[in-house]
Amino acid sequence: MAEYGAERMRQDVSRLRQMVSELRSDCVLGLKYDGAESKTGLHAVYTFETDPDKPWCAPYTRREVQYCEMIRRHQTERVKELRLKGKIV
Repeated sequence: MAEYGAERMRQDVSRLRQMVSELRSDCVLGLKYDGAESKTGLHAVYTFETDPDKPWCAPYTRREVQYCEMIRRHQTERVKELRLKGKIV
């Protein structure tokens, strides 16, 4: 952070918070709780209900496991392409 600069960090954090607020305002209709099935440990798990008329909102509320699976699929396809091109073994 010393190299990046404290003031720059404050400005970036402020901008990020503003962007999250705008996204929440544009996309989130409410929180959804599915009852006891959604309990993990001591904390309940809630999901965001996004505006169905704005499909671009859905990726922002993708669950972590789904996001990781999407990244793995993308990376697997990329490695296959590079192997076909002979760029990696």
